[in-house]
Amino acid sequence: MTISQLKQAILERCHEVLATRERNQVCSICWLPDEWPPADVWLALQEMCRDGIIACNRGSSHIEDGFVLNGR
Repeated sequence: MTISQLKQAILERCHEVLATRERNQVCSICWLPDEWPPADVWLALQEMCRDGIIACNRGSSHIEDGFVLNGR
């Protein structure tokens, strides 16, 4: 899976999870499938944060355990 494909898969997965919730629109990294390579996931999340697609949880400058999708 390329980084571009992984970014799309992350967005799709988060939209699935967040669609079932009314509150707490934070997507947790632990909701992502274990078979996705962690180093690639981290790289994809960092790129998405730099591109303004996601924002880090709790006003942090680092993605630790969760993030929010911007533009929701």
